Amino acid sequence: MSVGNSFRDSITSRGLALVRWPLVMCIVAVHVFADSPFVAGGIDYTPGTAVSALTLFVRAFLSENGVATFFFISGFLFMAGGQLDKTKYRSKVGRRVHSLLVPYMLWNLIALLYFLVLVWHSATDGVDIAGWLGGFVMSRHSAMPHDPAMWFIRDLMLCVVAVPPMYVLMKHKWPSLAVLCLMFAVCVCIFPASGSYAQLVVSALVFFFWGMWMAMHYPDLAGVFRRVFVPCLVLYPLLGGLLMVLYPANESMAMVVKCLSLIVVVPLVVDIACWCAGRGMVANRFLTGAAFFVFASHCIVLFHFKVLVFYLVQPRSEAAMALTFVCMYVLLLGFLLGTFAILKRVFPAIANLLTGKR
Repeated sequence: MSVGNSFRDSITSRGLALVRWPLVMCIVAVHVFADSPFVAGGIDYTPGTAVSALTLFVRAFLSENGVATFFFISGFLFMAGGQLDKTKYRSKVGRRVHSLLVPYMLWNLIALLYFLVLVWHSATDGVDIAGWLGGFVMSRHSAMPHDPAMWFIRDLMLCVVAVPPMYVLMKHKWPSLAVLCLMFAVCVCIFPASGSYAQLVVSALVFFFWGMWMAMHYPDLAGVFRRVFVPCLVLYPLLGGLLMVLYPANESMAMVVKCLSLIVVVPLVVDIACWCAGRGMVANRFLTGAAFFVFASHCIVLFHFKVLVFYLVQPRSEAAMALTFVCMYVLLLGFLLGTFAILKRVFPAIANLLTGKR
């Protein structure tokens, strides 16, 4: 989006640019480290204690953090400058047709074609065209589109559509804050319904509008969040440890705590990034450009990539299985980055379309 040079040159702007790739790494890790059984090369793999502990750690300390922070940043950047009129809004929406809607449609189509090619007979058996078209918004069995990662883009587009009435409300600082707190309370109540459409939409709106509110009333994120850095730094590991205890014992209560922990995570992530930016660290252009590609593509290939790695390695012990998961995570990131580098070099126009010209 187009913002003034003063913002682009600010520590806040440079800090937000720094977090894009690490947050994508976080999201991919959450999806990679799963302890559900699977079959590779005729061998049944049922993750044991080591993999379950690794999965629990990732879930407690990383899950939900990436998407919540991305929604917050998206809302903040949408309102960077603090003012919005009809002309500016139309211009922003127009740019997001290219940066959000086009990639959304393309990645869902790629996911659909990928699935059809690999499992053609079972995929087409008893499924009508309406069902496949519906999967561009929500699949038959969940709140996810054909490419599961695209739920984030779908709900981000919904947030953009909902901006005008919220902008009018947010001109009034304290009443709008009260509405945000009420929305967050609703989010906490429905957060245990993880993956449900209501949970995804409400959490998206809450963190996007929080970012908008900060941009309008406290645009110096680096300065504001610096004041709460120490409390957040102390609370983050404490809440993560509590979640490691709660998840096996009480899933619903753990999800409530997870939702509450996100108001600690977002300021902590932004503050660390702004601290790094203030000391001269800059975002790597290639990784920043590849972040959306990795985010959008990893869910499509993840299962078959995992089967391939385990087929080749064939780990025989729990420790070896855990190590294989770690290696698979690194290899998957490398594979997707390499694919993007080749695509960018050979077919730059296609790479731009798939990443919304990022």
